[in-house]
Amino acid sequence: YVDAGAVWNDLVDGNGTADANGTVNVNVPGIYEITYSFTDSSGNQASPVVRAVQVLDTTGPVITLIDDANLTHEAGSEYVDAGAVWNDLVDGNGTADANGTVNVNVPGIYEITYNFTDSSGNQASPVVRKIQVIDTTAPVITLIGDKNVTHLAGLEYIDQGAVWNDLVDGTGTAGATGTVVVNVPGTYEIIYSTMDDAGNSAVPVVRQVNVIDSESPVIILNGFANLTHEAGSEYVDAGAVWNDVVDGNGTADANGTVDVNVPGTYEITYSFTDSSENQAN
Repeated sequence: YVDAGAVWNDLVDGNGTADANGTVNVNVPGIYEITYSFTDSSGNQASPVVRAVQVLDTTGPVITLIDDANLTHEAGSEYVDAGAVWNDLVDGNGTADANGTVNVNVPGIYEITYNFTDSSGNQASPVVRKIQVIDTTAPVITLIGDKNVTHLAGLEYIDQGAVWNDLVDGTGTAGATGTVVVNVPGTYEIIYSTMDDAGNSAVPVVRQVNVIDSESPVIILNGFANLTHEAGSEYVDAGAVWNDVVDGNGTADANGTVDVNVPGTYEITYSFTDSSENQAN
């Protein structure tokens, strides 16, 4: 504030600038008085003149964002807003009020609006920050059970499966592709995969199931294990059959002869070796 001042006029002394008393605090709205006075060379005092200066605050604060007005934020991770500050000719500066929320678990565009009203009731023009929550992180698949499994042929195979975890979508059961043929020894693969709601595909996880045949075939005699046969008559052996979890069943190999003309004890031995080289006991 620069005061215009006042002048005095006197019949004897002429004229000049009047003395001014009083101050104006331009940082505090209110009414201030400046009093002008003068005493001439004969000791005559002029009637004081007063100027009233009303300091008004009609200028709104200005809000400035900290960080960018448009942000991209990865879903699932905590969002910490940088905020905004206000500056005012009278009130100085401070932190602007923020309104709005960001749901980090739901992709979308969110707005936070900053505002401030100074002590004179002047409102700042609101400033808006837009936060786009995006989901670019793929789910992670975790196997239940071992990655490499050895399974005995012939027995039912029940897979333990796998689960997925996603920052946004939570958890669930991974999809599985692949079959295990329990009657055919070999190595089989089951592949687990999933895609989240944002279209992010998890890295597939593979379980190898090694079907092995370590079970020996079982031989069953047709007829009795101990027989009595009349010498001189033809001997026709009843034979034996084998059963195997992989190869099924069939006729066992027979080794040994019976001389029907020579009384005595004879043995016929039955054996079988399956396709996995397991010998029957």
